[in-house]
Amino acid sequence: MTNLEMLFSFFERNNYQLIEKNYSPQSFGNYHYTFSNNYLVFRIVHDRSDEFLEMSCVIDKNRWHDMDILRCFLLHNDDLKNTMDMTIDESISFLMDNFDVITKLFSKKNYNKTFSELDTLKLKRVRLIWSDDFILSE
Repeated sequence: MTNLEMLFSFFERNNYQLIEKNYSPQSFGNYHYTFSNNYLVFRIVHDRSDEFLEMSCVIDKNRWHDMDILRCFLLHNDDLKNTMDMTIDESISFLMDNFDVITKLFSKKNYNKTFSELDTLKLKRVRLIWSDDFILSE
């Protein structure tokens, strides 16, 4: 069983439904699968050669967070330079290993605080990544 199949099975066991899938063989074999439990949403994406796993919340489905930034957040890791290096298999393992903690962080009670802190981390990461090429004003 592949890690992707294990993840699909994991979602099913945790009462997540496949709500969207798309496969485009003419577009480099790109695909995405979206799972939801009517509150949290997880999306697995293959875009050209990039594969990633990200999550959102039905309250605001346009704010996606990748597993790299979630890992930094959970581990209180400020080393944001290396936050885009998780493979899809590492992302899947990270999600499955930390699922309970992640779902608590995104509970309705913690939603605003968690998203705010993640947005701050993502902004720091963008500034760090582009700091060599651009001067970003505070």
